Amino acid sequence: MEKRIHIIVALSIAIIAFILGSFFDLNISKALYIKNYSFGHFVAALGLLISYGFIALYSGALFNSALKLKKGFKIILSILSFIILIGTIYFSGDIIFDVNGFNKPGIGFKIIGISATAIFSIFIFYFGYKFAKDNPHDKTWLFSLIVLIMILLSLLIGSVIIKDIFHRPRFRTVYLNIEGVEFHNWWEPFKEYNNYITDSITKEEFKSFPSGHATISMASIIGFVYLFMLNPNMKKYQTFLFYIGYFYSLFVSLTRILSGSHFLSDVAFGSIISLTILLIGNEIILRKKLVEEFL
Repeated sequence: MEKRIHIIVALSIAIIAFILGSFFDLNISKALYIKNYSFGHFVAALGLLISYGFIALYSGALFNSALKLKKGFKIILSILSFIILIGTIYFSGDIIFDVNGFNKPGIGFKIIGISATAIFSIFIFYFGYKFAKDNPHDKTWLFSLIVLIMILLSLLIGSVIIKDIFHRPRFRTVYLNIEGVEFHNWWEPFKEYNNYITDSITKEEFKSFPSGHATISMASIIGFVYLFMLNPNMKKYQTFLFYIGYFYSLFVSLTRILSGSHFLSDVAFGSIISLTILLIGNEIILRKKLVEEFL
């Protein structure tokens, strides 16, 4: 994205929100929490499909561009694109009936979720294949790979790595007034969380920081702003698409606070992760002059 100012402004807002949350997390959550917020569960279950959809879309574009390469690269990148597609189907299917919306869903719900997202992801994969089909640029495969790495890196850092370090109790769990499960600031790891895992309180209740939903939904901006590099006709909509992704992420983040799933600092830090990766990745793309080929 040539106009870096949009990324910098969004990142600055996220940093300010993170600082505010660090001081007022508990007060903000107390004021905004809606008990049994069904709409929040709905967003938790389905709100991330846009972000996962972009992974499938760029995988389809990667497969398309891989077919134009020499035999060795063609085989490697083609296999990689389908591996990413399968991973997308599994993980996006898993979140539809996860513990954020339903308490310990049965295998039947898992099968339904994965089946539904399989249809969705395969369709988006095919759309990505067709969307990039008429792109004449020989570096489309490299660009698609860079975008996929950026999105997947955001997902890995925000949804897996940091969560397993802090184990911060969610506000909805703190709200239950369970003895020993008290409010923790984001910098205070809750090492005793294993003592409170029961049939009704799962490990997920101690994964508040950072917000995976905020991280992944903010990563959708990466998918939106670089669509023009798959199809040059999208170039004129780049800024507009940036803000579609941005406000979509803010909406998802707000519902996470309202449902008691996360504190303000959780969603702000998740946004910081994705926006920082976007800013760094954007500099790499600009420095490598990949953009010039698509203008």
